[in-house]
Amino acid sequence: MSDDDDPQEPARAFDQLRREVSLCTRAVQGLTAERQDLPDYSQTLRAIDARLQATVDGIARLAQTPALRLTPTTMTAEVERAAVAARAEDRNLLETAHRGNSDLARELRAGIQQVREAQEQRQWVLWSAVAGFGGGIMFMIAGWWAVG
Repeated sequence: MSDDDDPQEPARAFDQLRREVSLCTRAVQGLTAERQDLPDYSQTLRAIDARLQATVDGIARLAQTPALRLTPTTMTAEVERAAVAARAEDRNLLETAHRGNSDLARELRAGIQQVREAQEQRQWVLWSAVAGFGGGIMFMIAGWWAVG
């Protein structure tokens, strides 16, 4: 027999195996006991699920909005159409304002012309009155002169 053939060697190996198995058994039992002590998260998980579902529903509603369904090409076309309509409306407003200003300028010119004509008429009336008054005085003087 050699030193390597120790009769106690299998017994020691078996004891060591028994300790390892015992250690594994206690570890598994500890895990089971720990799992039994875990809190119940089912209510919290249901609340999170409800919020996630509401978020999914909101995103689905957003996806159905016309603005999000536009592609860059269609969005560009929409912007161009809106710009053309706005420019047409602006053109109409400017033309209306121009016509109104032209009419107002024409009316102002006509009013100024009337005022000038009225002033000119007043001057003619004043000159006529002065001439008539001067002529009347001359006739009176000539009449007194002839009488006297």
